Amino acid sequence: MKKILHRSQYRLDRILSKGVMAQLGLLALFAFVTVSIGMTVMFFGLFDPENASVESIHHKSHEDIADAFWWSLTHALDPGTFVSNYGASWQVMLFAFSLTIIGMALFGAFIGLVSAGIHERLRLLDQGIGPVVEEGHILLLGWNNLAPAVISRLVDIAGDARLVVLADRDIEEMRHDLRMSVEIDRNLARRVIFRQGNVVADHELERVSYQKASRIIVLSNERSSLDATANDIDAIKLLLMFADNRRWLETKPHIVAEISDVSNFEIANLAGKYQVPVVTSADLISRIMVQCSRQPDLSAVYFELFSASSNRLLMEHIPECTGMAFGSILNAFGRATPIGVCDILELEDRVVYIPDLNPPADHIIEEHEKIILIASETEAEFTPNGTAFDGLAPVPGEAFDLDRMKQVLILGWNRNIYTSLQLYDDYMAGGEVVVVSSLDENEARTLLDENLPKPLVNISVRVAQENYLKRAVLERYLADSPDAVVILSDDSGDTENPDSRVIMAMVLLQWILETHGMDADPHVIAEILDRSSTHSLEFFQGFEMVVTPDIVSLMLAHIARRNDIRTVVTELLSPNGQEIYLKPFDRYVAEGEAFRFGDLVTRAKQNDEIVWGVVRMTGPDGEKLDNCDVQINPDRTEPIALSQHDRLIVLSR
Repeated sequence: MKKILHRSQYRLDRILSKGVMAQLGLLALFAFVTVSIGMTVMFFGLFDPENASVESIHHKSHEDIADAFWWSLTHALDPGTFVSNYGASWQVMLFAFSLTIIGMALFGAFIGLVSAGIHERLRLLDQGIGPVVEEGHILLLGWNNLAPAVISRLVDIAGDARLVVLADRDIEEMRHDLRMSVEIDRNLARRVIFRQGNVVADHELERVSYQKASRIIVLSNERSSLDATANDIDAIKLLLMFADNRRWLETKPHIVAEISDVSNFEIANLAGKYQVPVVTSADLISRIMVQCSRQPDLSAVYFELFSASSNRLLMEHIPECTGMAFGSILNAFGRATPIGVCDILELEDRVVYIPDLNPPADHIIEEHEKIILIASETEAEFTPNGTAFDGLAPVPGEAFDLDRMKQVLILGWNRNIYTSLQLYDDYMAGGEVVVVSSLDENEARTLLDENLPKPLVNISVRVAQENYLKRAVLERYLADSPDAVVILSDDSGDTENPDSRVIMAMVLLQWILETHGMDADPHVIAEILDRSSTHSLEFFQGFEMVVTPDIVSLMLAHIARRNDIRTVVTELLSPNGQEIYLKPFDRYVAEGEAFRFGDLVTRAKQNDEIVWGVVRMTGPDGEKLDNCDVQINPDRTEPIALSQHDRLIVLSR
């Protein structure tokens, strides 16, 4: 008997452990057995004449098993029915009392199970265990400091599509990061579906319907600040999986992957078989920081160019342009500017895009070439018979040569410094870069030797272990009159918030430059990791801040939307190709000459340049603006007025 009891208890425990539905089924079985036993009261005088006056017993009915079932069921479901048995025989009263007590217990158990089921469902939602039944959604795999900014950018291009996030991170932690980093509204909160799980597990990917997604963005995971491979390994595994075309049911979604370390870039491309665009966040940030240190206000141009709310890079096949010279179509798109052509090679395993930015004016556009445009999709209409801008004089200005930097002062140290030094080596001839951080000089030299892509040949690097937040230290390095001061988000120290050191360095630097009358007037550019920090930095006039999550997230969202423009972005940020410059407008027009933007475009092409926007430093009334106003593709036909402080956005070598 004891063995039977143990086995019965074991079987009961197994049923109960199967979940709420099994528990409800067991409760329903117990209720059926209870009502069935209660029906046996018909054999104990339920329909006897002595119970004829009892209210709960309907003697006018057939007095059969169906009536007994109804009597038993009503007593089990409605405890109030018990009082209507007054005057019945003691056997009937005993049955009625027992059914009422058991019925109350069953009803309480039912309420408890329903409540437990609701709580279990809410728990599953909180843990992100449930499946996602969506089609055409945007899927974000992985989580790092870029994720909140990426989500906010994806909302701009998502339309009615849902955003689904799968990451090996607590859901409440991800929601907290999103609330703290993004000015989130209710619509954004409702459109983001969070799921927790292993991003490289097939069953987890199937749970978020990855095969039915319209776009997939892969982020590196923040696991270690020291080991870049640990951060990028999940992204590389996903690239291996997504490169297999047999995985996709119908159309393969647009996929873009972000890796954190430039040394893993080639491995990531090999893993994805060059089919998936790979963006190296560290390399991208380094390129933008270096470019912005050479040209003030360039970060605003990048932000405007890749913002989904304005003009953006497009690549379109326009049959009407076939056989035309590139120079003849520069003003043929209204408020859109062609900046190049792209040849497309369709190989067996992938499509290769070969952009040619700013080709010669006499380049004849081939049928297979696409036109690279800076425009919104609604303004890229080809109008070959538009307003003519010909018969203009040659470029009156002198040749533009960006001032070469002789010394750059870098405050702080992070993994982006290696690419930055390599780029400065390409741009500076015989210059010096001074790096001040918390790292020991020998350790810093060792890291440089191990991580620099190739030896530096044009610049010398001086490293020093000093606290640059001390006034005397900073004054000593400013006395060397650096051309630019770059403040990196410093992870060489013990601080958990690198932005705090950036802010303190900016405060001290501004005070020294304003009160001490230093000979140096460097351009100061600071790297910010947390966009919420920018609210406390608005009073730093003349300092340029690059919010790296914003810039990288814009790039990722843009490439996820148009995979074909990744090579164009790489070309724009490369020191050996066509670059974005900010040039004075008086190179293209004579003093006092009236002109239109289309005139500037035509004249610039005579000098093998493409003008595609304006950076205004003054308002309509000539007042100095606190922040520059970037205008891309202004109206070509209207007269345009510029001040001596305004500059043109130019694509040239």
